[in-house]
Amino acid sequence: MIPNVLLVFSLIIVLPTSLLGQGSNNDSTVRHSDISISYSSPERLRIGRIRVDGASNFDQNAVKVIAGLQEGMIVHIPGDEIATAIRNLWNEELFSDVDIS
Repeated sequence: MIPNVLLVFSLIIVLPTSLLGQGSNNDSTVRHSDISISYSSPERLRIGRIRVDGASNFDQNAVKVIAGLQEGMIVHIPGDEIATAIRNLWNEELFSDVDIS
């Protein structure tokens, strides 16, 4: 039986390494609080810390390995790395909720 576990996979991304194009923002920009995401000019960011919450029945390091993310890894926001991490966790069919923030 697959346990019904609420997983909040908090990902704090810090230390932007560079910006890929700093041109003017157009209608493909999403803003949430202090975060601005531009689909036309994604940012390359380094993962500063990974914290797994709400999965007390699972080894935190195992969850990180399944997600495929590592501290210090460069990711593109928006990009495929975060979507792939979520997909990897869903494919295990062990979690009822996956959230990366």
